[in-house]
Amino acid sequence: MPEPSAHLRTPFHILEEILPGVMRLIRTSEAFPNAETIERDFGRVVTTLESLAPRGLLIDLRQAVGRNDATFEEASAPWRLRLFKITPNAVVLVRSAAGVLQVQRHLTEAGVVDPCVLRDADLAWSQVLAGAA
Repeated sequence: MPEPSAHLRTPFHILEEILPGVMRLIRTSEAFPNAETIERDFGRVVTTLESLAPRGLLIDLRQAVGRNDATFEEASAPWRLRLFKITPNAVVLVRSAAGVLQVQRHLTEAGVVDPCVLRDADLAWSQVLAGAA
């Protein structure tokens, strides 16, 4: 694959265009300090993605430090569905089987129908690229 082109970098997310119309959103290991920061950062990510209108999106959560406290879940919940509304061809990549279950639960609760959450990077990219073709 060609060298990615960064469209957005924050302490919490990196948004890169891997191929024309195919994006990767990386969640970094930096912890969100509060709910306001979650809302501000996700707002920037969603606004940027909406302007780019990607045909495919890989959401890479492998670096993220897991959280399940109520403040985090409430602040991040509205953004989950918005990310998946930008493109129907979105795949989430996680580290563990527990991560698959947790992210599937979060996305289903947010209203995403049949979310694609995988642990295998090659398979995740195959899914994104096939859907973007």
